[in-house]
Amino acid sequence: MGITRREWLKTAGAALAAGLLPNVTACGDESSGLPRYDWSGPLGPETTFELGVASGDALSDAVVLWSHVSPGFATGPVDVWLEVAVDPGFARRVIARSFPVDESTDYALKVDVDGLEAGRTYYYRFFALGIESPTGRTRTLPRGSVEELRFAVASCSNYGYGYFHAYRRIAERADLDGVIFLGDYIYEYAQGFYPFGDEIVRETAPAGKCIDLDGYRARYRRYRSDPDLREAHRQHPWFVVWDDHELVNDATEDGTDLLSHNPATDGDFFERVAAAKQAYHEYMPIRGGATDSIYRSVRFGDLADLRLLDTRAEQRSGSISDLSLDTPERTMLGPGQEAWLDTELAAGDAAWQILGQQVAVAHFTYDDVEHRPVFFDQWDGYPAARQRLYDSFERHGRGNVVVLTGDLHGACVFDLPRDPWSGYVAATGEGSLAVEFITTSVTSPYLPLVPVTTEEEQLARACPHLAWTNLVAHGYSVVTVTPEYVQNDFYGVEDIRSPSGGAERHLAGYLVAAGTTHALRAMAPAPVAARPASLAP
Repeated sequence: MGITRREWLKTAGAALAAGLLPNVTACGDESSGLPRYDWSGPLGPETTFELGVASGDALSDAVVLWSHVSPGFATGPVDVWLEVAVDPGFARRVIARSFPVDESTDYALKVDVDGLEAGRTYYYRFFALGIESPTGRTRTLPRGSVEELRFAVASCSNYGYGYFHAYRRIAERADLDGVIFLGDYIYEYAQGFYPFGDEIVRETAPAGKCIDLDGYRARYRRYRSDPDLREAHRQHPWFVVWDDHELVNDATEDGTDLLSHNPATDGDFFERVAAAKQAYHEYMPIRGGATDSIYRSVRFGDLADLRLLDTRAEQRSGSISDLSLDTPERTMLGPGQEAWLDTELAAGDAAWQILGQQVAVAHFTYDDVEHRPVFFDQWDGYPAARQRLYDSFERHGRGNVVVLTGDLHGACVFDLPRDPWSGYVAATGEGSLAVEFITTSVTSPYLPLVPVTTEEEQLARACPHLAWTNLVAHGYSVVTVTPEYVQNDFYGVEDIRSPSGGAERHLAGYLVAAGTTHALRAMAPAPVAARPASLAP
C-alpha cells in the first residue's frame, strides 16, 4: 500500500502520541486478495488481548475500532494487524493492514476505519505477536429513510460496588444498534472511599485515588478486566461521553472541593484533568484526542439526530448552593457549546432530536413548599443556563425533543416544563417542552437523604412533573425510536453484589408520542426488533 513499516512507526506513532487516530479506508470490492497475517517470531503471551476489543463513534461510512496489547516480554513498538469483514468467518474481508502501537498510548490502539457501507454490520479482529484477539462486531449508521432504531443506555459503573451484570444483559441483545454511555465509566476514588469499607465487593486498582496518567490508565485496565464489560464492547458500537468521575469528582472549569482534589497532596488540578482526558481517549472508542471537545452530533438517517453533550468539562462554571448567586453568565455547557446546540436544534430536520447528556435537567426536589433543589451539581444549580436550554427547545422543538440522562444512580421519567408548579398541567403535559428519561446506574448506589422508599414518596409529592421513579434498582435502559414514538424501557438486574447474580426484569416503560411533550406509561416493552446480523461468535 505504498508505505514502509519504518514510515508507519514514525508517522503513526507520532500521531498516536498527539492523540490522533490512524485512518484506513475499506476495500470497496470485498476483495479476497487482501494479504493475510503472518508471524514467524516467538508467540506472545495468551494475555496479549486480555482487555478485549471495542468499537464506537460509528458514522454511516466509518467507525472507530479499539484494542489493547499486553505485550509481556516484548518492549518498544508492537505491530498490530487489523482485519475487518462483512461476515463473522472473515471469508469476505474489506480491510487487512498493520499498525504500530507502543508505550506512548499504553499499548492501546484506535483506528478510524472509513469507506464502509451505511447500515451494515461488520466484524473485526486484531493480531499481535502471533496471537488473535476476540472477534468484535460493529455497525455503521443508516442513511435516508429509517423506520426504527434501538439503543441500550447506561451510566455509572462503580467496579468496587458490584458486578457488571447490566453489561452482560446488554451484550446478549442482538436487537441493538449501539450503546449510549452517559458518563462515570470509571470512578477515580481511592479504594474504600466510595463505596465505603464493608460495602466493597471487588478491589480496584490502583488502591489510591487516580491523580496521574499511570493511575488513570491502571484504573481503565482494571475495569476492562471485567468480562461483562468487555463483552458489551465486543458486541456493539458505543457512543460515549464522560461525566466527572472519569476526571475528578464534581469537576468544573474552576476546580473542585478539597476532599476531591487537594493540591498539597494531589498536585496541580489541571494537570490531573489533562492526564485523565488522555487516558480516556486512549481507552475509549471515541474520535479525537485529549485536547478535543467531546460534544458532537450523530445522524441516524431521517429518524433521529443524537446530540451528545459535555455538561462537565466544557467551560462549566463553578457550582453554587445559593441560587440567589446565579447570574446569566453562569453556564453548564459553556458559551461555545450552548451556541452550537442551539444551531444544531434549529437545523435538525430528523423526526427526533435526542440529547445524550450527564446530569438531570428536570427540577428535582423533595420540598413541596419552597421547591429547594436537592443536588446543585445538576441543572438545578444552573437555573439561568437551564432557561436558555428551554429557550432552544421552545424555539426549535416540534414536539420531538427527548433528553437521555445518567448520573443520578436512580431511574426517573420527567416532563420538562419551565416551572412545574405554575403553568404546567401534569395530567396532559400542557406547559412541558420535552421529556427526560434518566437511566439508573450499572452498580453505583443512590445515596438517599432518608430511607429510599420515603424519598421516592417525597419526590413524587413535590414534583408534579415526575411520571415514575425507582431509586433502588441497578441496570440499564433500552430506547426504541420510531417515527411515531420514542419509548424508554427500564431494566433492572438482580444481586449486583454476587458474581452469580444478574437475572433481569422489566421495571417500567414510558413513551412520548411524536408531536407531544408528555410522557405516557407504555402497556408493554417495545417489541423486539429483528436485526439482519447475528452477534459475534
